[in-house]
Amino acid sequence: MVRQALDAEGIDNFCVRGRSQSSAVVAVAEKHRGEAHRALAGMCGAVPGYVSVEDRRSPGRRATGPGFARAEWRAAAKSDVIRVSWYYSDPTGQLILGPKYGCDVEFWSPDGEMLVAPRPNRMADRVPLADAPVSVSDSVFTGLASPEHPLPPVCTRREFTLPGPADVRFPVDAVYTWVDGSDPEWLRHRAACAGQAYHPESANAARYVSRDELRYSLRSLRQYSPWLRTIYVVTDDQVPPWLDTSAPGLRIVSHKEIFSDPSLLPTFNSHAIESQLHHIDGLSEHFLYFNDDVFLGRLTAPQDFFVANGLTKLFPSPVPIPPGPPNAEEAPVAAAGKNSRALIRATFGTTIAQKIKHTPHALRRSVLYEIEERFRTWTCPIPGSARDWTGSLPGGDRHVFCLNDTVSDETEREAQQELLTAFLQAYFPVPGVYEADCARVDSPDGDR
Repeated sequence: MVRQALDAEGIDNFCVRGRSQSSAVVAVAEKHRGEAHRALAGMCGAVPGYVSVEDRRSPGRRATGPGFARAEWRAAAKSDVIRVSWYYSDPTGQLILGPKYGCDVEFWSPDGEMLVAPRPNRMADRVPLADAPVSVSDSVFTGLASPEHPLPPVCTRREFTLPGPADVRFPVDAVYTWVDGSDPEWLRHRAACAGQAYHPESANAARYVSRDELRYSLRSLRQYSPWLRTIYVVTDDQVPPWLDTSAPGLRIVSHKEIFSDPSLLPTFNSHAIESQLHHIDGLSEHFLYFNDDVFLGRLTAPQDFFVANGLTKLFPSPVPIPPGPPNAEEAPVAAAGKNSRALIRATFGTTIAQKIKHTPHALRRSVLYEIEERFRTWTCPIPGSARDWTGSLPGGDRHVFCLNDTVSDETEREAQQELLTAFLQAYFPVPGVYEADCARVDSPDGDR
């Protein structure tokens, strides 16, 4: 809408690779400031929009006002960067997108034969005045675009068309493991295979119950990671009744399709299932592994999980792995950490001391094949910094949060269900493209 307003008045502009993933940047020569203000004010009047400038007394904070009011443009008259935005919400009004997702308009000043940016960006702080504009997909300007669905072309300068060293240019898929622990057939299989669990927590019904978390976790991916290519849901031939299996970009995968030795099935061991995920046909080299109780809580980009050269990021927890060898009294997660520590110590002479956060796990298919084939190779991931969830809905500042239950009885689970559904519906109110039982609402650009 910003580009349309400027183009309609014949004001030269070009897209810039800014530093934010949530807001776009368009550059205009400083000499066209007044014309640009008038064009944008007209657009804000036609489709009620808002304008904001950074509060000089409180850097990082913005004072936002109606872009259809002259007083707001007088306040922005001398600012080298303004943000123009429109408010959008879901039909219930619970999810509202505003100035955070607006478009910054930068006024670049002349310096001899160059145009100079008013602030740093990702690629170039100056461009030649005489250079002709070029056209390139808008996907170049955001890490949120899916490689499978490039955005329409936009006008820019050649300096902003070149790939940067931090750009992730490979496709990324997502993989879920999911089970419905209330399914009678699944319960019969589990009963037939039941043995003596070494720890009560590993066999507790809470580990298998479905509270519709997958529905809302998928909504979180659509809402906060639109750059993902294909989503795979790995199940024991189960499908949630609400899931639209024909939805583009979604595929259901049976355990039978990925286990090298199908005679080992059925299995109810999550580690065994996870060890076979790289056998999914068509899975990308780089992918994120989700449990269905893991949710994205804010906007993410591929760089949050992968380095541009393909290495994966790791998110260690501050919680230590208990000392000593595994024992029958401790929780399964502690035993798993101790076993991993022993393997790494024996192979590399290095001792890991921390557990791993319950986040999406960034993985590489080729590395998992190498581990499977050689049993002695270990990837060397890079520590990352995604924040886990420790707050409540009003905060909304966590990249990832997990709602996990390992031990509970039926009465407790009923109470949890009521609380959980209300919370997740408030956090992710927009029906997802993978839901067959939800009416979908058209957005202004015709997407659903």
